[in-house]
Amino acid sequence: MEVKIAAQQKILDYFNKILANNVVFHAYFFYGNEGVGKKTLARFLAKSILCIGVNKPCGVCNSCRKFSNSTHPDYVELGDELGVKQSFSIKEARGMLEQAFFMANDGEYKIFLLKDVDTLLPSAANSLLKLIESPPDNVVFLLTANNKHKALPTIVSRCIQIFVGQASRLECEVYFKSLSLNGSSKDIINLSQGSIGKLIFYANTEEGKLIFNISEKLKLAYINNNEFLFLYTLQRVEKDVVLVLKILDCLLAQFLLLLECNINKHNSLKDTNISKFCSVLNNILNAIKALKSMGNVAICISKLCCDIFG
Repeated sequence: MEVKIAAQQKILDYFNKILANNVVFHAYFFYGNEGVGKKTLARFLAKSILCIGVNKPCGVCNSCRKFSNSTHPDYVELGDELGVKQSFSIKEARGMLEQAFFMANDGEYKIFLLKDVDTLLPSAANSLLKLIESPPDNVVFLLTANNKHKALPTIVSRCIQIFVGQASRLECEVYFKSLSLNGSSKDIINLSQGSIGKLIFYANTEEGKLIFNISEKLKLAYINNNEFLFLYTLQRVEKDVVLVLKILDCLLAQFLLLLECNINKHNSLKDTNISKFCSVLNNILNAIKALKSMGNVAICISKLCCDIFG
C-alpha cells in the first residue's frame, strides 16, 4: 500500500524524532474524527519503523517495497474498513496473540495495526489488553479510534496517545490542487471540514463524486423550491438503500453548512428561517432513521419530500 501524508506536520516531526533516537514504544493510540488521517499516519509510522534505509521511510529498500505491495510478512492489519459495528472479533484477537510471540521474519520489529478499537466487543478488548499489558519484545501495536472515550480506558492508558486533528483550510486547498481535478474546490473543501479522507472521497472517488453531485442537486432543488426535481433525483437511486443513506448523510452535512454560512454571513437569521432549517434537518434525520430501521425506501423518500416541501 502506498502511504501519502497530506497534513499533520507536527506528528511527522514527532515520528522523525523517535526514529532518529531509536526510541520506539510498544503501543501508539491514534484518535480523532473520521477521515482526518489516523490510519494513514499509523501506516506511515509502521513503514518507517520497518524501513532499513537511511531516510525513513526511504521508499526504495526491500522492506519499503514489500510494504507498498502489501506483502510485508512483519506487518498485520486487523479491523474492517467498511464501517461494521465491531473492529475485529475475539477469534482474530486470539490469533494475533499467537502471532505476536513469533519472531519477526525480515527485520527487528513485528507491527500490528488495529483499526477502530473503540468498536471492539468487551471480549476482544480484554484479549487485546492482556497483550498490551505484557507485550512481546520488538512488537509494536498501532491502534486507531474515532472516539477515545469509547475505547477501553486501560488499553488507552498503556499507549502513547496521538491526537490527529483536522487539517487547516490551506492544507485542504493545497491537497485539492495536488489532485489536479477540474471544477471548484470550495464546496468540497467546505464539506470535508478539515478531513483529508472526506476530501479524497468526495473529490477523487467515483462513489464520492456521485454522492456529492446528487446531494448538490437536492440542495439546489430545495433552494429553488422544486419538489419534483428533489423527488425525481432520489427516485433514480432508490433501489440502492446504502447509496440513498450516504446521499442523505451528505445532504444533512450540506444543510448544516448552509445554515452556518447564512448565520456567519448575516450574523443572525430570522426566527422563521432558523425554524425552517431546523425542520429540514429533522426531516432528513428522520428519513435516515427510518431507512436504517429497514423502512420502505420509496415510502421514506416520498414522506421526506412531503415533510420538506409541505
